[in-house]
Amino acid sequence: MIYVAKIESGRVKLYNASNGTYQRTVGDSNAVSANVQGDTVAVTYANGQVKIYKCSNGTYQRTL
Repeated sequence: MIYVAKIESGRVKLYNASNGTYQRTVGDSNAVSANVQGDTVAVTYANGQVKIYKCSNGTYQRTL
């Protein structure tokens, strides 16, 4: 599946790029950007932290 990310009210929502269906929300509040690469999304927060999540199940991977 190909994912796209949308930031809404500081939260990252992931959608299926093929049909636009909502899949899940990942991360904490205060997200300012999100970059999807395959099954991984890197989320940058207002405090400068970058957290990595797995798109397919929403699990937190690590903080950069």
